[in-house]
Amino acid sequence: MSRSLARTQTCSLLQVEARLAELGAERLPSSRWRCTCNYLRSEELFVLHTMEAPSEHFIVSKAAGGGDRVLRAGAELEPLMEKAQACAQRLNVLIEGSVYACGDFVVRVGQLFLNKGTLTGVAVEVEYLPCTLATAAVAPLAAFIDLLLPPGERDFCSSEVECFASDDLPCEFTLEHSALLLVGLMRARLGVPAR
Repeated sequence: MSRSLARTQTCSLLQVEARLAELGAERLPSSRWRCTCNYLRSEELFVLHTMEAPSEHFIVSKAAGGGDRVLRAGAELEPLMEKAQACAQRLNVLIEGSVYACGDFVVRVGQLFLNKGTLTGVAVEVEYLPCTLATAAVAPLAAFIDLLLPPGERDFCSSEVECFASDDLPCEFTLEHSALLLVGLMRARLGVPAR
């Protein structure tokens, strides 16, 4: 699997779901997409949590060489992170939506909220199942996203920016790569300073 993330502020969730239906996508039964990311200003630290790994957190921080470092931590980190977030939280992102299957693709689409309430668009994460290499599936992912959200209708697409600036990640796509996609969106469009 390999993934790409895009955001639109000009299309509603219903419009994106209608386009998915036109492409023959089917909503997966009892599927729900929920992802949160907190940006902690004081340490240039991002803490992500997703339903795909409910007992884990992903922590993205600056690496010494200028790229990103992604760490995976279990639930034992939660009390510590709650205290840190209460003291230094600057930005909270929540994505809530549904999951669809469309041929070789899995599409997660949901509304993107800032700071527990302000709707800032629709997020679309597209996963290409046949390819496990993080960078090898760029062409099919970009083509599918272009069908779903043409360039004029989106203000961010991870295939158009550098999201995988980390020497620590394997070549195969992992949930750590997925965490960097959301951090890339936050840096590019949601007011978080770039590296």
